[in-house]
Amino acid sequence: VIDATMNADADSTPAFLLSRVKELRPGPDDAVVFYFTGHGGSDDEGSYFQLAEGKLYRSTVKELLVAKGSRLVVLLTDCCNSRSDGFAEAAPAFVESERTTFSPLFQSLFIRPRGVVDINASAPGQA
Repeated sequence: VIDATMNADADSTPAFLLSRVKELRPGPDDAVVFYFTGHGGSDDEGSYFQLAEGKLYRSTVKELLVAKGSRLVVLLTDCCNSRSDGFAEAAPAFVESERTTFSPLFQSLFIRPRGVVDINASAPGQA
């Protein structure tokens, strides 16, 4: 468990968090969950976590975690993802096509899993 809230400003640096991720030694059958809540944004380099001492890009964290070789990597975040420079982004349009079978990705996400996942980014009463 990496908790950068213990000494929030001193530990809230890209270098500190990356060093802690690099220390992880998961086995090939382990699942690794990286959870971040805080400020974030995006720019021409991609989505980032806005730490007290700078930006940490989501892709950097994901690459390090994937390189660990664990069975599952979950990157779960509760932060903004809007452009910090005011540039407007639009989501790509979805084009629906006729399907006679489900893709392997769709099956693995929605057909095979069992159990309950309940994720809420807001506290009770929070708008």
